[in-house]
Amino acid sequence: MPIYASNFRSNSLSGTVSVVNGFANISLATIPYALEGNKSFVIKIRSGSITGPVLSTSPTITLQDTSSIVSLTANISTVAEGNAILYTLTTANAVDGSNVYFSTNSIVTANVNNNDFVGGNTGIITINNNVGTLTLIANADVTLFDETGERFTLQIRTNNTSGNVVITSSNVLISDTSNQYNVLSFVENASSIAEGGTIILTTSIINIPTGTLIYYDTTGNVTSSNFTTGNTGSFVMNSVSNTISLVATSVVPYGTSTDFRVRLRRDSATGTVLATSNSLIINDAALSLMSATGGNVTILPGYKLHTYNTSGTFNVTSIGTTSGNIEYLVVAGGGAGGQNKTIIGWPGGGGGGGGYRTNVPGSTSGGGAGREANLAVASSTTYTVTVGAGATAITGGVSPQGSPS
Repeated sequence: MPIYASNFRSNSLSGTVSVVNGFANISLATIPYALEGNKSFVIKIRSGSITGPVLSTSPTITLQDTSSIVSLTANISTVAEGNAILYTLTTANAVDGSNVYFSTNSIVTANVNNNDFVGGNTGIITINNNVGTLTLIANADVTLFDETGERFTLQIRTNNTSGNVVITSSNVLISDTSNQYNVLSFVENASSIAEGGTIILTTSIINIPTGTLIYYDTTGNVTSSNFTTGNTGSFVMNSVSNTISLVATSVVPYGTSTDFRVRLRRDSATGTVLATSNSLIINDAALSLMSATGGNVTILPGYKLHTYNTSGTFNVTSIGTTSGNIEYLVVAGGGAGGQNKTIIGWPGGGGGGGGYRTNVPGSTSGGGAGREANLAVASSTTYTVTVGAGATAITGGVSPQGSPS
């Protein structure tokens, strides 16, 4: 490797020496360096000047460099304007105090330059304990020039900022915050509302001029008919925090409009999506008061019926904001048939059949024992439903009873 003036403390490759009694002592103090490789040179004694006749030449002198590179890493892959990148250069067998040099190199775009960094894009890194660090700060852009897409690498060089490149970092992207909308939050006042209720979504956006139009729409199981003013619109940014209000209309009876989300867009109604809300639900008002599962469910005007032909559970999953009543009817099983008086050993007729509620639209009435009552429900709970069976007819003996319900 070539010898440089910077390899000596005098920062020079020439000088003068006095001869006393036939002797001249030449002292060349070297400085630590790394990653430049071994350097060999000779000293020439000249008369008259540094370009005069050569009187004598020394044997070859070698400066040994045993250092090597382990790695060069950056702590981030994208840096916003005004923020810092920390580079770490790890070496082996480097002399403490060794200097290496750095410069940046544009990738993809050619407009990454000295002005993009605080203190410029070239300089020195000093190695101690085989580690050299560099904090490179991206300049905060006071103009609206868009740096989006600018990528660069850091190059480690020997001798000076234009010397040999010995290692290059991975690409780092500059993110332009002066011309980029940054959505800090997009939250809703409730994740589930009843029809007629209002969902209010609040958003906080920075790096956006006051007066800018932000657009919104919905995605999922809703249409414009589910809201009094439709499911699309826009609002004018008047500060860093703004709201969207969506008033829900009616939904399918005993149904829900589920898993819809609200999206924020920039520039137009079909522009880039800036943020998407959490999943939101519009509930049927009836279901928002009480909901339950279990049995065979039938929907009738004004009623949701849970019919049990076999034993099971009735699960009240929600009672809404107030307690409610469950109207229930238990129908007793028929009794066993009596002994047939005409033909001994044959069973007689069975007990009467159970009946249905007569005050439910679309139902029919029937004979048999039954009990109708109301049950007040104050909280979500699970009830056990036992369905008894009619007794089995026997020949002779006492007729058994049906099992209770």
